Amino acid sequence: MTALQSHLEAVRRGWRRTEVLKGAAVLAADLLILVLALVALDAIYHLPSILRGVILGCGIVALVSVAIYVISAPLRRKLPDSDVALYVEERFSELKGTLISAVEYEQKPRGGQLQAELFDALMADCLERAAQIDLGRIIDKRRLTRRATAAGVLLAFFLGAVAIQPAFFKHELARVLTPWVKLPLTPQEQLAEQQRRQAEEEQTRLLEEARKANEPIAIDFKVTPGDAEVMRGGSVQVVASAIRRARGPRVAGSSRGVVPVHGSDR
Repeated sequence: MTALQSHLEAVRRGWRRTEVLKGAAVLAADLLILVLALVALDAIYHLPSILRGVILGCGIVALVSVAIYVISAPLRRKLPDSDVALYVEERFSELKGTLISAVEYEQKPRGGQLQAELFDALMADCLERAAQIDLGRIIDKRRLTRRATAAGVLLAFFLGAVAIQPAFFKHELARVLTPWVKLPLTPQEQLAEQQRRQAEEEQTRLLEEARKANEPIAIDFKVTPGDAEVMRGGSVQVVASAIRRARGPRVAGSSRGVVPVHGSDR
């Protein structure tokens, strides 16, 4: 490996290391967001174990996909010397194109004596300029800093919440990270469950009352006297009563009247 290739390989390793660190920061931030989201959802809705397991599985699949994209991809990516040289030239204009030229000439077969001498001179100038550059400044770490800061803020928020409510987070983390384990309810959860049952019972009672109020009302009619014989020209007093069959005490209403009825010859 030539001196030029050694410089390029150092840049290549630094780029990969930075990309892996950026990916790790993104992965850590996503992991914290996933855990906080699961805790919040379960605390609000008290999700059943099956749903918690499904959400946890989907989150793990998403995290694995992110890890493949932000960590594995940079390690598998091939960076030709020409791409590395172009990247360095864009960052440091003082190289004045010597690095790209040196890479291009190094990949070409040697011609005559004159061409070899020109290449050696170009290489010496390139290495002299490259020696004046701090390799630590070649890789742009601004995005790494931003992502690491975001992950640090999320971690501080998470640890602060755990410090404020340690029992709550211990219980919730056990619920969302091990949904297959049946855990006893906390006093707060027991109170919430009792209130939920009371609300359901009250709703059921109101619905039953509304259903009964909409039922048709049955009315029985009673007429007295029943069968009776009346003399011609005579009259009989007929009493009609309407009795409503309600849900509760029987309520009766009556209507009375004297109806003249012609009797038979008997």
